[in-house]
Amino acid sequence: MLLVALDQKIQSALTRAFNRREVRKFYLAWVVGRMEADGTQTIDLPLKPGRKSRYRVAGQRSAIVRGEHGWTITAAEPEGHASVTRLRVLARDGARSLLLLQPLTGRTHQLRVHLSWIGHPILGDTLYGRPDAPEQAAARLQLHCHRLVVPEWGSFSVRPSQDWLPDEHQPKSAAT
Repeated sequence: MLLVALDQKIQSALTRAFNRREVRKFYLAWVVGRMEADGTQTIDLPLKPGRKSRYRVAGQRSAIVRGEHGWTITAAEPEGHASVTRLRVLARDGARSLLLLQPLTGRTHQLRVHLSWIGHPILGDTLYGRPDAPEQAAARLQLHCHRLVVPEWGSFSVRPSQDWLPDEHQPKSAAT
């Protein structure tokens, strides 16, 4: 989805709305593995710049803990920037899960890093996933901006294109 301002006044208003985190963004993502999560879950893992222009969780992978309502890190005072994502599982098949994601913060590559670090990289993610893994193979990154809610302008939705995921990878049922 692309949001374009047609004049400077609207551009300034949109920039303010994004900077104040008033714009709500919702994404769809196919991820590796059968994610066993019910209801809304939260990934609360601070991020920091890593090597080779990549981002990483500010802490050790072994310090990430899964609780009843999501994932956090046990480090006393993580040194990264606060980064929070909400997620809900929409569908599952044997090897993949379809998620609805809402980044509450706007960090670079936040969704990709969070999902990779909790063990469910996005299909087709060659930067944060394992590009040679057959279970992660996809023609392109399987992350789609599904909906934007912009104060004073409304809600905008876009369906994924037909190449988003081939038919053979569609889940067999919505909640099994």
